[in-house]
Amino acid sequence: MKPKWLLTLALSAISLAVCAVFLPPSHTSANPAPATPFLALSAVCVPEMPAKAAELVHAADPIERAQTVQDTLHAITMLAKPGLMPYVVSAICAKDPEMAATAVLTATELQGEDAGRFCLAALCAAPAQVEPIVTAACEAAPADFANVALAAAEQAPSQKALILQAVTNAVPDVQRFLDAAEIQAGTDDLLPVMRQTVLLMRQAAKSDTNSLPLN
Repeated sequence: MKPKWLLTLALSAISLAVCAVFLPPSHTSANPAPATPFLALSAVCVPEMPAKAAELVHAADPIERAQTVQDTLHAITMLAKPGLMPYVVSAICAKDPEMAATAVLTATELQGEDAGRFCLAALCAAPAQVEPIVTAACEAAPADFANVALAAAEQAPSQKALILQAVTNAVPDVQRFLDAAEIQAGTDDLLPVMRQTVLLMRQAAKSDTNSLPLN
């Protein structure tokens, strides 16, 4: 007859073998468990979220980077107050400038009232991306084209022509009103031109006519 301690040891070995079969494999530090942007951002405090968001985007496969930007910004809306979003956009654009348009487009779709702020935040971090940033902001919030243009001009005053081209490419209906506004304003200053453009568009909407209300 086998000693009792030997029998106990054999049973323990069998139990461990069964557990090894049915339990999922553990992830080592070399192969960490995959985490969604939401889970990854949930693990850090709010002040650290912009840097963490940029890190997540930069670490993503280039093919999946745009989707990671979208997922990350959606997670930010659930985890933090709206005021954090421009900082997240800026952090992402600084690390991956080619993702600037995607970041601005997604952020503006989520918080359309801040289109101008997102445009400014993105341009501060990725100044070479003027046209795609302005285009993305205007596509996501066409009614806010004037604020977007002014925000862009504040950061890139020498790029007025490119900014206006991006605005009209994204919102083609603006072109005819903008042309008339530039004549009426009698200045190259973008602020009065944008104000006059918005005024002409509002007048046209009220009169419900296809002719420009130039008088």
